Amino acid sequence: MIARFQILLPYAFYLPGQSPLSTFDIEKGPYKVRVLPPQQAVVDPRAFDGTSPIPLSQASDDVRVNPEPVTTDQVTLDGHPALRANLLVLDFMKESFDRTAKTDDPPEALAIAVANDVLARIRYVLRAPYAKPLLAGRNPWQIEYLNDDLSPLQPAPPLIRRRVASTASWEIAALPDLAWKAVPEVQSLPIWDSLLLDAFSYLPSVEASIVLAFTALEAFIDFVLQRHVEAGAMDPDLYHWIANREDHAKEPSVLEQFDVVLRAVSKRSLKDETRLWEGLASLKRARNAIAHTGVAMIGKTAVDSQKAAELVDIARAIIDWVELGLPESSRRCLPALTVGLSMTKPLTGRTGVPEPTSEPSVTGMHTGRAGTFLAENVGHAWPLIIVVNEAGVMVFAPEDPDYGGETKGAESFRIAFRPEAPNVFNLVRYDVTGSEVGMVAYRACQVFGSGFR
Repeated sequence: MIARFQILLPYAFYLPGQSPLSTFDIEKGPYKVRVLPPQQAVVDPRAFDGTSPIPLSQASDDVRVNPEPVTTDQVTLDGHPALRANLLVLDFMKESFDRTAKTDDPPEALAIAVANDVLARIRYVLRAPYAKPLLAGRNPWQIEYLNDDLSPLQPAPPLIRRRVASTASWEIAALPDLAWKAVPEVQSLPIWDSLLLDAFSYLPSVEASIVLAFTALEAFIDFVLQRHVEAGAMDPDLYHWIANREDHAKEPSVLEQFDVVLRAVSKRSLKDETRLWEGLASLKRARNAIAHTGVAMIGKTAVDSQKAAELVDIARAIIDWVELGLPESSRRCLPALTVGLSMTKPLTGRTGVPEPTSEPSVTGMHTGRAGTFLAENVGHAWPLIIVVNEAGVMVFAPEDPDYGGETKGAESFRIAFRPEAPNVFNLVRYDVTGSEVGMVAYRACQVFGSGFR
């Protein structure tokens, strides 16, 4: 039996349109895996944009090989039209697979690991820096179970014939009147603020986001201490002697700057804020591990994308807390935006997309960075709960927290959120038994960004 794993790539390779490339096999535990050359997907990747009217289930069904691939004359290889390939296909082969509900055979983590191994080799050979690793929960995929001759299996409920995982993503920056009026009032653009925004923009890339976040803190604390000295908190010559030694090893470390030196000039130390202090220490350890080994580690634990998001948001929280101790003239001038922004995304397409509303579909306006939201669900009764924790990480918490709960016909969802950095939801996972969707379920999802601000 074959379990065909197909995953949509966030980039494309160009292949010869006239000469098909060969396959190769690798062994992974109990599986023999046949690696196909990158293929052209049926789906247009824009269908997964959060603002696309195309239902997620329809887009997800089209994460498969285009049976009639189209070449383009705009890109040629050796004078021949090229094929734009944005789908990676792996055929897992085994005597039989566990196709019962709520199983994972082959495991999603293994499939993505094999895909990343193949992509890393392609990246190495082609010297293609854009061919970055895939992340679980960020790229739509499906597994289709087939006979050995690649023919479809006959329906045999309750056994699964396909497993599908889908995502929706968006970047929405609302520009209300209050925000627009604040634009001409901006007098300076601190480099540390730009670095912090860059750190959020690189999520879920772990190493890049952590390095940028820590660099933002290094630049920020230098700025803060200098502003306090200029305000008369310390003799300038003494501060210059402390901060600029001939032997750099004698200069205060970043942790000492946020602790002893900051207390000396402002009577406030980050060490008084346990969560922020521990977060700074973890961020430094992760950054140092990257500098020495190339891999983000805190002790013996590798930093994953979720932890990286938490660390970057801690960097934001550190800046917010320390900035409050500065004279008001030295702080950023950021308006308090309270826009009720909502977005509707169809799930199944069984009904039309509800009209957008300017009213937030949550129980009350979110005023802090943590809270619980009740989203409006169109087409069924049970509520979809969105929880934002202190790190700005959002998760859906439906009926069954382990798998997601059965929705039985959710047509669409509408959520209200505050304008922020890129948001990505791992929204829908469903299993197909016969020719129809047997179950639609929501998995835990994350927002990679600074949360609701």
